[in-house]
Amino acid sequence: MTASVRCWTGGSRWRAFRHGCIYLRRDAGIEAPRDLEGRRVGIPEYQMTLGLWLRGILADDHGVAVNGIAWRTAGTNAAGRKERLPLELPPSMDVRPLPEGATLNTALLAGEIDAIFSPTPPAAFAAGDPRVTRLFPDPRAAAEDYVRRTGLFPIMHVIGVRRDVLAGAPAIGRALFDAFLAAQRMAEREWETTLAASSPATMLPFLAEEWAAMHALLGADPWRQGVMANRGELEAVCRWSAAQHLARRRLAVEELFDSATLDT
Repeated sequence: MTASVRCWTGGSRWRAFRHGCIYLRRDAGIEAPRDLEGRRVGIPEYQMTLGLWLRGILADDHGVAVNGIAWRTAGTNAAGRKERLPLELPPSMDVRPLPEGATLNTALLAGEIDAIFSPTPPAAFAAGDPRVTRLFPDPRAAAEDYVRRTGLFPIMHVIGVRRDVLAGAPAIGRALFDAFLAAQRMAEREWETTLAASSPATMLPFLAEEWAAMHALLGADPWRQGVMANRGELEAVCRWSAAQHLARRRLAVEELFDSATLDT
């Protein structure tokens, strides 16, 4: 996050649990999270939000020294993925791209890396290749246990406004937050109406049951918005960003958001 350029509006655009996004070469000898220490692990971009959350969860929950992992970057199944911003990491950290033309999938199968962190499954796993497996065999159970213990529902994206735009129209931050929240509530009401009528607009046969299970796990407002409602997640992101050298210092939550949205 470049706090000097943008000011966030207090709304999270997208969230996802990521325990199912760690893939292993089955013969790599990785049986538990701590076994990742000192290994070569591929990721599309070191600074992507998925990596921030997974490294934070591994460090907090499993005591993994994530800065000691040798990180290798490339596209998961297509070559050419690169970091979007320059990295400023200490010399002790080993983060570098795979050779030009390489993919994480091919590097894993060739034994050049031991694991992959990726939102997109490597092609070998998607094809059922027995050489590739997940670190967490039941990622849903792992994620449900995580949220029950911590109360954290990972935030992937937020809505940002340029500071110069906000300076010229100070009310825009809160107005955007209120507008996006109203749109979300409309969408939720539509889902509830179609589910109550047993006419969901998807092909999932147990969608109503999944909807109820989501509320049982995450509460009455699963996709909660606003700074106050998400303070736990935001403080974790600030702490991990500094610990993983993605931020030059540990930022306070209040530094990141438009003051008009801090009470949301």
